[in-house]
Amino acid sequence: MTYQSDGVEFWEKRWASLESVEGHAYRALEWFRMPRINDDLLNCAIYLYPSVPMAEAGESWGGSGFLVKVMSKFADTKKRHYYAVTNSHVVQGRNSVIRINRKDGTVATIPTEKSLWTYSDSADLAVLPIELDDAYDVKAFNTDMLLTKFKLGTKGLGIGDETFMIGRFINHEGRQRNKPKARFGTVAMMPDASEGVYNHHMSQRQEAYLVETHTVCGYSGSPVFFFIPAMSKRPPEDKANNPLAWRGPWLLGVEWAHIIDHEPVVEKGVEGEWKKTGQYVEVTTGMMCVSPAWHLEALLNDPHLAQLRDEQEAKWEKESKPRVVAKLDSAHQPAPAGDLLLDALLKTPPAPKTKVKATSKRKA
Repeated sequence: MTYQSDGVEFWEKRWASLESVEGHAYRALEWFRMPRINDDLLNCAIYLYPSVPMAEAGESWGGSGFLVKVMSKFADTKKRHYYAVTNSHVVQGRNSVIRINRKDGTVATIPTEKSLWTYSDSADLAVLPIELDDAYDVKAFNTDMLLTKFKLGTKGLGIGDETFMIGRFINHEGRQRNKPKARFGTVAMMPDASEGVYNHHMSQRQEAYLVETHTVCGYSGSPVFFFIPAMSKRPPEDKANNPLAWRGPWLLGVEWAHIIDHEPVVEKGVEGEWKKTGQYVEVTTGMMCVSPAWHLEALLNDPHLAQLRDEQEAKWEKESKPRVVAKLDSAHQPAPAGDLLLDALLKTPPAPKTKVKATSKRKA
């Protein structure tokens, strides 16, 4: 059995062929905790590089990002506002060249200016309006997938819920074409605004989830999703209102760091004892920091971005209206062919001509 969320198909359960210890074959209904992720969802990922040559060569440097879309105010149009999303420290770290897959098998590099990005004051987030066409092999997911504070309560998210992240595994990222990888984990700590996690990039504490998962450098700016297993207990009213789409996936937030620790380097003494050398090595704690999706929601509603959307909406509305032009022939009558004419103009009789008496002046 499958279902769709934002046009992406997910497996919920299936019949599996099994064999008993006695060797008897049988079939059983297999429920998925974390479903098979549809390949289309991988296409939301983008890569960011320091320069165009490095992006074209697929150098192992930079960060991750993804694409979201905001629906147009006009219900009868297919127009969308597209945005590239990543961490502010990725862009501020001179990684402002975007690389996106194209449908012809190549990649497109899009240089951007750091000043054109909009940055969050409360989270390690940056957003840039971007134009996309049918040549790009991408899928921007709808902002309806953002796990806002309101949805957080209705979905009953808590410790132990499963997550997956889509981003750039810099050790094997795909040199000729973006090949994002998925990482899986569980929620270890819910966000607490009164006691945030310290972000050394911003030199401040910020509200964040802690998710236990394997992550490395290069995943900064990746989207982290939350999925509700089919057999998981959740608020019944949400299931009743939307029995299929309530499971997700939902955008939990954006990864901005993995927490590291330092362990001392030791050496064996002459008598077999271990002695500290005074040197230390970095080790991963298995925890990553995730900015909650409601900070992204607030950033997308920034007054500057909202104004840009309003200006674009006005442009689209103007372009959608038919242009009315009346063409006149030499006799000052509407021409039978040409652009669209107003019926009122065609039916209005010509105004009567007014005779003007000519006068002349003679020089004395």
